[in-house]
Amino acid sequence: MAIQLYNWLAWFQSTIKISQSIYKPLKNDNMEEVKQPLQQTASKEQEDYKAVFLKKGTVCNRQSVYISGDTQKRIYQIVGVITGKQVSIGSFIDNVLEHHLNSYKEVLSTLYREELQKGIINPPKENEE
Repeated sequence: MAIQLYNWLAWFQSTIKISQSIYKPLKNDNMEEVKQPLQQTASKEQEDYKAVFLKKGTVCNRQSVYISGDTQKRIYQIVGVITGKQVSIGSFIDNVLEHHLNSYKEVLSTLYREELQKGIINPPKENEE
């Protein structure tokens, strides 16, 4: 019984610490401390996500790409519920890949150039027997 009480007390103390850290202090013109809920930050993050990934688009010059059935089901469910089936799976995947390619453009360019140089400067040796 004492161990259960100790575990509950430890959990309760950690919960209090977490709930107290939910607000981050800001200063207003009167130098009064104002507490802004982190919920506003999360809301901004959600709006940013929607603007980048859950926007309607037309996929021109369509190409087939295979993904696992489980991934397709997850995307279908998530995108369908969040957008009310207004955004297609294809648009979502296209948005995600476009963002990824733009975010890692420098790294991808460097890796691409390195691989091209390997093929041109040091062509693969054929097996000599």
